[in-house]
Parts: sequence; structure tokens; C-alpha cells
Amino acid sequence: MRRTRLLLMSLLTVTTLSAQTTSLQINTDFRQFQKSYTPRTHTTSHRGTSSPVKTILQNSGINTAVGIVPQGSRRFIRACYLITPEEIAYSQFGSGFVTSVGWTWIALEYQSSMTSGLLKVYLQSTADTTYSKGLSYSAALPGMTKVIDGTIIIPPGEGTYSLDIGVGGTGTSAFSVAAGSGVYVAFEYETTGGLALPFGSPTVSGNDSLVSGIALYNSQVSLSDSLTYFNVRPETRFGDLIPDDVEILNVYTMGEIPTPFGFPDTLGILLETNGIQTLNEIRVTSQNIQNSSYVIDTTFMVSSFTPFISLALPTITFPEEDLVIVKAIPGDVDYQLQYCHYTTPDRYNYADPCVPSDGGLGFSGINGRFVAGFHNYSSQIFPIDAVDHCFINDSLVGNKPYNIVIYQSAPNGKPGALLYSSPLLFSPPGNTYSQSVTHMLTNTVLIPPNSKFFVGYRQAQFQNINACFEDERPVREDVFYYTLTDTGTVWNDFAIDSSNYRLDIAPRTCKNLKVKLYLEGFFNGAYMIEDKVIVEVRDFAFPYSLAGVDTSHVDSTGTGYFNFPMTNGFSNYYFVVKHRNHLETWSHAIPEKIDTCDDSYNFTDSLSKAYGNNMAYVTLLSRSITGAYAIYAGDVNQDGAVDGTDAGIIDNDAYNFLTGYISSDLNGDNIADATDALLCDNNVYNVVGIMRP
Repeated sequence: MRRTRLLLMSLLTVTTLSAQTTSLQINTDFRQFQKSYTPRTHTTSHRGTSSPVKTILQNSGINTAVGIVPQGSRRFIRACYLITPEEIAYSQFGSGFVTSVGWTWIALEYQSSMTSGLLKVYLQSTADTTYSKGLSYSAALPGMTKVIDGTIIIPPGEGTYSLDIGVGGTGTSAFSVAAGSGVYVAFEYETTGGLALPFGSPTVSGNDSLVSGIALYNSQVSLSDSLTYFNVRPETRFGDLIPDDVEILNVYTMGEIPTPFGFPDTLGILLETNGIQTLNEIRVTSQNIQNSSYVIDTTFMVSSFTPFISLALPTITFPEEDLVIVKAIPGDVDYQLQYCHYTTPDRYNYADPCVPSDGGLGFSGINGRFVAGFHNYSSQIFPIDAVDHCFINDSLVGNKPYNIVIYQSAPNGKPGALLYSSPLLFSPPGNTYSQSVTHMLTNTVLIPPNSKFFVGYRQAQFQNINACFEDERPVREDVFYYTLTDTGTVWNDFAIDSSNYRLDIAPRTCKNLKVKLYLEGFFNGAYMIEDKVIVEVRDFAFPYSLAGVDTSHVDSTGTGYFNFPMTNGFSNYYFVVKHRNHLETWSHAIPEKIDTCDDSYNFTDSLSKAYGNNMAYVTLLSRSITGAYAIYAGDVNQDGAVDGTDAGIIDNDAYNFLTGYISSDLNGDNIADATDALLCDNNVYNVVGIMRP
């Protein structure tokens, strides 16, 4: 379930220069739960409250599948736990009335279906610093105030997400936290419908800083009064009538960004200050989803006079999937915001790839155009070969005519000269889901280095085409534009008109090549030490003219992505690999093309993949049970042969104990030594040299 603020808005009124009122129409019928991928966005569900929310018990970096909060995979849960006075003070909740109670699910293990259950929540102020309520649920309740008696709906899908349940229900009373005290929280939960799978889902965000801080009971059969101590308490949130000191209104970055064309990128953070504090601490993290390493983990102070922060994101040279999280500490401010930020080899998109579309966008009663602006920050040409986009509609409103259009930027930063207009296209028939479409351009559009360009739609008739969008509130400025005719030059900024729609459209290059290769000295038969590699593309016919060259990072699997914007899909090529101390190696004597958006070449799976079978076979720990073909090591001076000259360079550097990123280091351990010399000597003995046509 994604927090959506646009549910009641069905159209936006805009005005032309002649003051004629028209409509930019959106389709909101299919926003919830209709997706072909799983959201990781943080969400909040309020029941009868719009109050600010503070996290009064922080996550300590742990999650658990134990039922310390409601779980759709469990029938019965009872729990009572302590939040200490120190923890309440750290959260800055104060002594106000509690307007909602909520928890956070990490949902690494997520439940298979949406569930509904009955929930009762009780609160009590306390001076206790250790849990003292005992192991009887009924004995823990006297003196506590029932604040919630109602239902809770737990969504499927992985998170992070939070659910905040507004106070109220039969027999409930208002509750305020006593000044300087902590709080006991008790709850009773029962799943009333079918249980979700698997057992123990969704996983819960927890805090393990207090030993035996919670007593609980879980069962699939019946309720019991007997509780058991546990060391992990749930991350807990209270709604508050007092405005937050700092509210994070939005996070602005790219959902997908190609390397190197989209860098340097920035992360924008829009803030609003409401409280009495003059300073507040903001934490920003960017974590690699695959290996959990942090690209960014930084905190900084913001003042009440800081409405916007622009943070430079580090340049990433290799495709990876990162999750950006922005959070105010201490305490949540309404809810933390996060954005999936994928570095790709080939395409741009503002849409967050981890959340579903919020609806379809287009014009009703008129035709017009709407576009998204992108930047080629690199010194290379960005060639657009394809545009990925999507529609969200049903079969009654599909099959609408449109064109994909591309513009260069005018001096004022708005769309300028038309660079490309596709043949007339038609939206899919529709199936009530988001439907992805790829348009292959009839001719490649070359975007110059260090320039802005726009990609979008021309709606050919007076009927809404329902192009996918995500809600962005408020929408970022100087990015998304529309014009109310299909030929006019008056472009309106979405932000000025509060048209809070983030377009889901992705220009893509197909002039890239995925290369898999291993370097003999850097490869142990299983994985490779990462390094930079040069790949050239050369004409297949004599004199083998250079058609493109690129340097890229090759990872531990031997995979690298290389861009060749000036190649074409009709020519035949050789692929040539060069490295600082390995032998130049050409691809086999079979012509290769770069003519699709997913072209690749694998040197490692066959000796014949190298011209003249000119590679070594490297096995794991000298065993033949596993291994692959690798490019010969030892050409230290890059003269095309591994010989005594190269061996002499290595010997001299080893004698002088040279270290670091040096050409004489053949095995990638940053030291010139006997290991490198032995590797070189073996290839000298075998008379290893370049083989080319």
C-alpha cells in the first residue's frame, strides 16, 4: 500500500494565454495494488487523523519475524512493552495527546495477500526504566487507557512501510503522555479473515536495546493470558497534535540514470519548518540494494531558514540499484521518504522503479504535448535509440493515437527545436494494469555533450491517452512541461500550475555493449579483481578503422558496460580489449554488430571467442573442475608482446618494493613481487603476443 495524496483529485484546470479553460485529465481508477513489480517505498496509512507522526522508539538496525506487532500470517498476538522516559525524550514527542499509534514493517519477508484484523491498543505513562508488568496480559492492563478499538489492514508486498492507526473506537479514551515519563504499550490483535503466507510475515522493524523489554504471546489456535519475554521491541510511532519541528516534504532525484551521461547527479530535499527548534538533524543514506553497502551515509544540521537542500550524489561508474532514504532525527517527521535510484548503462527515467504508477495522464477535449527534461552531463554524445513508456487504462479507453517527440532545450531551459517525431502510434488496448511499451526510433537522435533535452508525448486527438505518471507533491520545477496545442510554442511548467505528475518515460541508448571478460592475472577461476578496461570497436574490413572506444569498470564477475555512440546497426565490427598490463585481444573472426538494445559479447566461455584462440584457461586453485578463458597477462609496456622487457620492468619494480596502482602488478594485489614475475615468465616462455587480422 502506497501513501497517495491525490485520491480525490480527478482533473486539473489550466488556462491558455487566451484564458480559455481546458482540462489536463488524469485517470485514478487503477492506483492501488495493480503493479507488475513490488514497491519498496515507505508508506503511511492514517485512520481518521492527519496529525504529525513521530517515531518514539527508533529502529536499532534489527528486524524480526516474531509477532511483536500485528502480522497477517498470525491469528492471535498479545503483547505489552516499555518505551523508557529517555526514549520518549529523545523522540521529542513531549507530553501531548496521542492521536495515533503505529508500527513499521521492513517486510524483507512479505505476506502474500492483504489481511484484515481486530486491534485493541492500551497506553500508560510510567517512570519505569525496565519492564515490570509481568507475564500475565490481564494483569498488565489495569491502570492502562484503551486508545484504539478497531481494525487494521496489512498490505502485501515488501516495504519499508508504516501503518498509523488513529485513536478511537468503542470504550476508548483520550490519552496524553505525562511530562518526563515513559510509556507502556499493550495490544491485542486477531486476524479475522484468511491468513497470509508465509508464517512470520511481514518482518517487523525492531529495537533490541532493552533486554526483556517486551512480553508477548503468538498463536494460530487461541488466545492465552500467558506471555513470554523477548528482547526485541517494535519500532513505534505516535501521532501528535504539535507540528513537527522539520517536515521532509519531498525528495527529488532520478529513478534511473545512465552512467556516464547522467552524472553528476544531485539529490534535492524539500523541507518545511514548523517547530520552535532552530536546528534539526537530517540523515541521508543511499544503500546498494544488492550488497547492502552504503554509497552515502551522512548527517547534517538544517535550520528553520533552510527550505531546500541540494546534495551532490557520487558518480557511479557501474550499474547498481541503490535506495535513497532521507529521515529527520531524532524522531520521524510525518514519515521518512525514500526513492529507488538505479544506475543503468543506458537509460534515464524520473519514475521511481520501486513503486507502481498512480494513474494515467493526458488531455480531455483538446490535443497537446507533455514532456520530461533530461540532462546529458557527460563529454560524450548520448544517442537516443528507443523510448520506453507506459499506459494505464482499461480496454474501453485504450487504442488512442499519439507520437513520441524529442526536443532540444531552448535558451530559457524549456523545450525548443523539435529533434524527432515518431510515426503515429497507438496506446495498448488496455487491461486495467500498467502496460509498458518501447518505441524504437526510426533514426538515432544524438544529444550533444553537456546539454538538456526533452522527451514526451504528442496527443494526436482530443482523447486522454492515459500515459503513466507517479504522484510527486509538490512536483519539481523546470523538468516537466506541457503545451495545450500540438503545434504551439508556449510551454507551461507543471510546477507553476501545481500539476503534480512525475512522468514515467525513459529515453534509452542502444549503442552500448555488455562485455564479459577475465584478466588472467586478476582472475582466480571464480571471481576477478575489479579494474578499468578499454574496449575498442573497429570496422571488420581492412584497414579496421576505429569506430568507437570507451573505458569502463569491469566488476568481479568480469562484466563491464561500454558505450559507442557513433556506431550503427548495419556495420560489422571487431571488439578489441585493452588493459594496462594484459595483452591486447581481438574478438573472433566472425563479424559482430551493435544493433539491439541488449547486445553483449562473452570472451570467457570459449577459446574461439578470441581471434586466433589467443587466451589462457584459468582454473580455481589449479583444479580443472571450474574456470574460464582469460586474457593473457604480462604486456607491461603495451608493445603487443609478453617478453623479457616486461619481465625486466617487473623485476626492477619488485627490487624497489613499488606498490600501488602500477603496471608491473599483474595480479591486482597492488604490489610488484615474485608472483607477478612468475606469471610474466610463464607467458614469455610460451611466446605470447597479439593476434589480430
